[in-house]
Amino acid sequence: MRFPKAFEKAEETAATIQNEHHEEASRQLIKSLTRDYNDKVGILSLTATPAHTLMWSHYADSHKGVCLEFCTSEGSFFSRAQSVNYAQDFPHLEILRLINDADFREATPWILTKSSDWSYEREWRVLDFKNGPGVQVFTPECLSAVILGCLIPEVERDRVMSWVKNFPTPVRVLQAKMSGKSFHLQIAD
Repeated sequence: MRFPKAFEKAEETAATIQNEHHEEASRQLIKSLTRDYNDKVGILSLTATPAHTLMWSHYADSHKGVCLEFCTSEGSFFSRAQSVNYAQDFPHLEILRLINDADFREATPWILTKSSDWSYEREWRVLDFKNGPGVQVFTPECLSAVILGCLIPEVERDRVMSWVKNFPTPVRVLQAKMSGKSFHLQIAD
């Protein structure tokens, strides 16, 4: 008969922690979740906006890199992509379900949520709960185009062109260019 009293005491302690230390407990939980999911879940981040200037600035060496375009047809590796939700607050997570979740799938809402400050990215993510982080292999048919940055150095451009020429399936090569009239990028053949 000691167990009901122990559970009662545990619930009382949990309520005290939640009421008095909610903010710190939430911060610690988020840090722990971030560490666990980054170590155990493979996350591939993609964008739906290849012509967004900030995306090139942040993720393609300030317009000197490339952007890869992938086919998302049914059955392809990229058809598993899920859109990211943008919000002001963290998503609600049921702690007990997370604790008992061996393959981390219960954290999907958390993994697919970012601050609304990042909404311009229009991000999509492919989550791999089975293989975890690391290099993933996809069939060559999944790559549909390579977009060259508007400031890509000539030596890098030549390297990419040689790579595309020797690629096992046809791949379009497109060029990003700064618009002459505005701050927008244009993607052209």
